[in-house]
Amino acid sequence: MSKNIEANKSVVRRYLRAVVNADAEKIESLHHPDAKYWTLGRGDIDRNTYIGGTKMLLSASKRRIDIKTITAEDDRVCVECEAEFVFGDRVYRNIYSLIFTVQDDVIVQAHEYMDPRASEKAIKLS
Repeated sequence: MSKNIEANKSVVRRYLRAVVNADAEKIESLHHPDAKYWTLGRGDIDRNTYIGGTKMLLSASKRRIDIKTITAEDDRVCVECEAEFVFGDRVYRNIYSLIFTVQDDVIVQAHEYMDPRASEKAIKLS
């Protein structure tokens, strides 16, 4: 495997670990200032909206992301994972397929596929 592929996978793992560890500074630093994002159900969103949504999860009293698979080719890293975030008596669980484009050790693009019903339910509970 190419060293770049392993480095790109490492960037994505560090990002997901930063979410679990509630490390907002690390989350910001791993995303290029001009990064592009797309999420299922919302379409194209800007960096501030994407990062803001991620940071909202940091207030959870418990954060867990279990990577099921991670594969990479060229500058793309694909992750299948299950996540759980506990907010008091509310629990948000979802299954994600994430496709990141990594260049120069930062995320420059992300596509996020998840169960939109679980996301909608979590938003209604907040």
